Amino acid sequence: MPQKQKSAPEIRLSPIDFTSQGESVQRLIRSFAVKNIVHAYLLTGDAGLGKKSLARLLAQSLFCENSDKAPCGECGECARILAGTHPDYFELVPTKTKQLSVEDVRNFQEKIAVKSYEGGWRAIIIPNGDSMTPQAQNALLKTLENPPEKNVFIVCACRSSSLLPTVLSRLRSIALLPYPLAAFVSQLSRRSIGEREAKKVYAVSGGSIGTAIAMLSDSDYMPLRDQISLSIPKLSSARDIASLSLALKERKNDSDIIFSLIEQTIRTPLLAQSGSSDARELMLDYPLDWQKAAREERESSFVKMLEAVMEARKQSVSNVTFQAVLESLFYIISEEHNSWQR
Repeated sequence: MPQKQKSAPEIRLSPIDFTSQGESVQRLIRSFAVKNIVHAYLLTGDAGLGKKSLARLLAQSLFCENSDKAPCGECGECARILAGTHPDYFELVPTKTKQLSVEDVRNFQEKIAVKSYEGGWRAIIIPNGDSMTPQAQNALLKTLENPPEKNVFIVCACRSSSLLPTVLSRLRSIALLPYPLAAFVSQLSRRSIGEREAKKVYAVSGGSIGTAIAMLSDSDYMPLRDQISLSIPKLSSARDIASLSLALKERKNDSDIIFSLIEQTIRTPLLAQSGSSDARELMLDYPLDWQKAAREERESSFVKMLEAVMEARKQSVSNVTFQAVLESLFYIISEEHNSWQR
């Protein structure tokens, strides 16, 4: 079993790291460099896509001493942002519980009620906007409605739906998207993660760099991933079904990740059929009969498998044993697999 991967050293991000996010994000970074900004932004997207890193990058651009190439990442202002020591840069986080409370917001409002420390701009990041209680959001709304001069708020949230409509109306929203495969592999290579490992976690991580790193850092994850990705496409007999269900029967606590891995194994051929070049590249690691089924557009067969996974998820929280749930699921997958040979 591979050893748990060591944490890679933190890598300083630059605008080029967000190139795959499109021109809207590049334009946003440039707007901060020239101070052509509004008072509040919302960065949305799945966990691990780099919302907090982008927010810090925007703050660097705002304060950078080298306006012609901001953020340079080298000047004193950029260095203080990276170190978290800039007196006019704040990250608003919970102090007592996991949720950002109304007390947290009000205590912070007292800090920004006075002029910025250095007399210029002030950047306030809320790294986990999803954690704000409704009361905290209502308290923040008062500041967003009448923001102090030269204050910019950057709220990060996985889902805009976690915020009150009144708060959303005061924020300019920018969505971060899953990384394309090539950019995903390139980003992970900078963290000493090989192409093969990166491709193994691409689909199930949702193209999220942070999620992928967390998965690869878990010494138990990759063996489980390999076991499922290699076994599912080969299910064709009662013996195969019994062997795999027996091997996984004691892992009910890992049922969510097991079902997610099975789903991604099945979903990749569907994406390949729909024209995804990334999925087609991933299909090269599949058995030849699965590659052929993807080319022949056996959509109904893959959809039936996915429906079986959904039903297995429901059954797994019932009184049915986990092994029985898996056996039923694997039987449907093997039946569809065998139908390709008829």
